[in-house]
Amino acid sequence: MNRFDWDDVRVMHAVAEAGSLSGAARALGVNHATVLRRVSSFEQATGVTVFDRTARGYRVAPRRARLIAAIRAMEAAALGVARALDAARAPLAGTVRVTSTDTLSLTVLAPIV
Repeated sequence: MNRFDWDDVRVMHAVAEAGSLSGAARALGVNHATVLRRVSSFEQATGVTVFDRTARGYRVAPRRARLIAAIRAMEAAALGVARALDAARAPLAGTVRVTSTDTLSLTVLAPIV
């Protein structure tokens, strides 16, 4: 199995979305050289060239569309993890309403509540 850095994957996603190193750098809040270094690192670690370099920027090589789809899924999963962590940290709040019959509320619920 090829080893790669998770941060490199995030950069690859940004380049695929932006279509350029400078656009990805702006989206990530890093400089152009960092993005170039991360793209090179990912491609070297995996042995896969992901982008076709053109005068207009970086385009996902057609034969790498499946890889970019998997990277997009990883990004979505990472955002899901972040949301789940935010929810786990949030305190429970709100009103709980319980509806019951008279008998059940007097014999079972009253001692609990």
